[in-house]
Amino acid sequence: MADCMKKQKVGTFDLVSLDDGGFRLDGGAMHGVVPRILWSRENPPDELNRISMRARPLLVRGPFGNLLIEAGLGDVGDDVFHERYAVEQPRGLIHGLSQAGISPEEIDFVALTHLHWDHAGGLVHTGPEGGVRLTFPGAVHFIQERAWQDAFRPGPRAGSFHPDRLEPLEGNARLELVTGDAEILPGVRLVPAGGHGDGHAVVLMSSGGKTAVFLADLVPISSQFKTNWIMAFDLQPARTAEDKQALLTRAHEENWLQVLYHDDEIAFGTLSRDEGGRFVLDPC
Repeated sequence: MADCMKKQKVGTFDLVSLDDGGFRLDGGAMHGVVPRILWSRENPPDELNRISMRARPLLVRGPFGNLLIEAGLGDVGDDVFHERYAVEQPRGLIHGLSQAGISPEEIDFVALTHLHWDHAGGLVHTGPEGGVRLTFPGAVHFIQERAWQDAFRPGPRAGSFHPDRLEPLEGNARLELVTGDAEILPGVRLVPAGGHGDGHAVVLMSSGGKTAVFLADLVPISSQFKTNWIMAFDLQPARTAEDKQALLTRAHEENWLQVLYHDDEIAFGTLSRDEGGRFVLDPC
């Protein structure tokens, strides 16, 4: 990956895309009502109809210290789970942080867009004697209150959460629940967006007249900048389409840097429009 695809600068913020490994999800579920003949051209599936995905937490270095957005896959799941999702973590998040010159103890803040296993799995890790402990023990952890509640509520997406691995944060002074559009740090906002799940958010980072948006599962992969390509995983697909259109329109007009979490190849890019007026991501 070219250096510009690993690192970007937004004002006083240094952004570093980390890699916590790859996995695969069903291509049909990732594209909802979009016909396979269309999505498979851009996301070729394997023999089990799964497409390649990645987990790309974002390290943000700013005047406030070190912020980590998302916690990656972590060591969640057993062998059956890893086989089902073809999880491959040759190096993992801690190695990525080390390459950036950061230890887990030096992470001051963690921001989470939601708590599905592929975004929050690395919040804790299994200790040498069993049990789980916080991976970033000195960090304040920010999450929308509705997203936190969603992780502990039985429902149609209960299997997407591992609430037992969130228990070290429950009732912890290091957990800060926010409501609505909230500035969690100077220039950094956690903004509810889309219908992927209750409380799902994106992260806006603004400094020096520039803005970047961490899109999380509002636009998980580059092919889904097409505003009508919505995941079947989204509980409120109409809301996802509406919020995506509004956010991308503003992002295009104001030339925001786009930050992807799940794309197998692209971490950063900017938006343009094709001849039909549809949004297209231009990688750096």
